[in-house]
Amino acid sequence: MPLFKTPADMAQVIRHKHLSDTYKPELLTQIVDELADPSKCLVMVASKSFEDASLPIHEKWYKFNYSLEKFSEARINELKTASVPDNGLKLDLPPPNNLIPTNFDIHDEDASLSARPQLVMQWH
Repeated sequence: MPLFKTPADMAQVIRHKHLSDTYKPELLTQIVDELADPSKCLVMVASKSFEDASLPIHEKWYKFNYSLEKFSEARINELKTASVPDNGLKLDLPPPNNLIPTNFDIHDEDASLSARPQLVMQWH
């Protein structure tokens, strides 16, 4: 049984902040299914190579031409049945960055180190 009675109910979930004290996996699954539905997506493509004559709608304020087209049923079916081949790699977090400092203590001033420049290392 769907948790949302109408599509407007789902739209309210997407548009507003929600905080829930209870974990409802069926609600999360339904929300993800709605968000991942390719028939409900909007794709924007921009390029300088588009000819103005092929873009029939003119935007009044920002002065650009555009067009609106729906996905064909064949394309929607391709998107709904898309799969990713297993290439043996896994999606994971990057390794920890050991170059980020962890000690931010400030050392006492040592006047002998600031008296004159000192050669620390020389490469040939």
